[in-house]
Amino acid sequence: MSESPKDLVREVRNVYDADVIVYFGPISRPHDDTLITQCRLNKQRKNVVLCIATLGGDANPAYRIARTLQKHYATGKEPGKVFAYVVSICASAGTLLVLGADELILSPHAELGPVDVQLRRNDEVGERTSGLTPVQALEYLREEGVNLFQQHFMAMRFGEDLSFPTSIASKVAAEITSGCLGKLYEQIDPLRVAEINRTLLIAMHYGNKIDKNLKPGAFERLLRGYPAHDCVIDPEEAKELFKTISDPKEPLSKLGDGLKPLADKLLFSKQAKVAYLFEETNEHTEPDGGDGTVNNGAAIQDNGQPREANPKVEAAQEGETVHKRS
Repeated sequence: MSESPKDLVREVRNVYDADVIVYFGPISRPHDDTLITQCRLNKQRKNVVLCIATLGGDANPAYRIARTLQKHYATGKEPGKVFAYVVSICASAGTLLVLGADELILSPHAELGPVDVQLRRNDEVGERTSGLTPVQALEYLREEGVNLFQQHFMAMRFGEDLSFPTSIASKVAAEITSGCLGKLYEQIDPLRVAEINRTLLIAMHYGNKIDKNLKPGAFERLLRGYPAHDCVIDPEEAKELFKTISDPKEPLSKLGDGLKPLADKLLFSKQAKVAYLFEETNEHTEPDGGDGTVNNGAAIQDNGQPREANPKVEAAQEGETVHKRS
């Protein structure tokens, strides 16, 4: 007879001696506040298992969530551990968030991505673009400029039919290169370049503060070492970056399989599911913390999905921005 989802949650909590949290969907406000409130109201175990699936979002909430989990579970007189269990895709700000975990647990479907802070698009309301895209454009123009200059300089200085002096060859090559690429460089907004640099510095600042599990040089690789926002970092490559990686133990693996359909559904949704999982309804759940925040404790249903302890939380869980992995 197969185990019920409630039994699986109970087993996971006992095997890892951990609370179990799910975070599926975009990393944005107010979801960070929801999780912070839940930690304050629902912490019961020494450790925590964060089941996560996200295409990314905002670095600021990612940092706040990571710091909150570290504060509640990984500090104090008897510090516990933060386990990050990647159920499906965990990209961009999601990768930044799991840097704060003591141990990374990867399902067979797990997929990480570069630490790529998202920028608001000036030409599209409510949409974001990869912070890597403008950086890559500048790098391409730089490389193309060098190649053009070298090509024309060598042709004029050492060509079979041409043998211009070095000064003339270099001057003409520079003028040709400037003529070819000058119009493109004129379209570059220096303020936009400064904004891009600032977002990268923010990501670097946050990553250095919360990192507990990266190998030396791995963060720089995550930040700048990939050619595109949607590059896949599979479990094998993740072992090159993270010091402590494990496979899920059997009850967590089964629970992850049951939660994956919900995780995949919310990857491309405006909503985010943020909930503590309990084998039974949490008696300590409070619909209103008294300070305007909402606690979202949840019991596990027979179909394996979290059931809201309070239906009012749906309004607090819906964001305004669709986060695309593009």
